[in-house]
Parts: sequence; structure tokens; C-alpha cells
Amino acid sequence: MASAVGLPEERELAARERVEELREVADRVLAEPAGPMAARWGSIVPVWRPALAMAALAAHDQRILTTLTEEASGGKSVMPCQEITAVLGRETVPASVKGVRSKMKRLTDRGWADEPTSGRFTLAAGPAGGP
Repeated sequence: MASAVGLPEERELAARERVEELREVADRVLAEPAGPMAARWGSIVPVWRPALAMAALAAHDQRILTTLTEEASGGKSVMPCQEITAVLGRETVPASVKGVRSKMKRLTDRGWADEPTSGRFTLAAGPAGGP
């Protein structure tokens, strides 16, 4: 019989193992090519891991990261939200810029992008092919 102190520890260990199993399953699912179950508008941005491809993101997030990639290859490694909004072909009105800023903050929080200075974004080292 487990002691009263040992029982919570056993449960925590079992929970940690289950979380790791679920992460592995999620990585396998998200690494598969986009099909009928592809991410869509309003999808949750997954935390970036080496096993994830950009296809795991919703189309609008993919367009933003593609924009950052293309601009970086042209020598512009860091972009403000207003420029990202313009390159995406959206009107640079405050509401549109705010929407892009919100998406960029979410992508930054999840490891897909970096914000080296306030309000200016770049592709994170991992998704860009770095460490």
C-alpha cells in the first residue's frame, strides 16, 4: 500500500509520463503534411519544436512567417507590424496593424518569431533553420 506522502508523487510521475506521451503524439500529427485536417483561421498556434513544420500553422500565420522569410532573404531581417501588414496586402489602418501585432506576439510567445526590439519582429532561429 502506498503511503500518504508517496501517493501524490506517484500520481505526479504518472501525469508527467502521460503528458510526454501526448506531446509525442501531437508532434507526429503536426509533422504530417497538411491535409483535410490542416490548421485553419482561429487555430491555436502550437509551440515550435524541431519536429513541427510551418504547415502546422494556420494559413494566415504561414503567410506572416513566409513574409518574414522572404524579407530576410532580401536583406531586411527585422520588420515592424505596419510593414508586415502592408506586405500582406492589407490596408495599414490601426485595426489591421493591431491584428498583425497580435498574431506576431502569439507567434513570438510560441517560438516561431522573435521580437528583438519592441514592435519589430523577425523569424526565430529555430524555424529559420538555426539552432
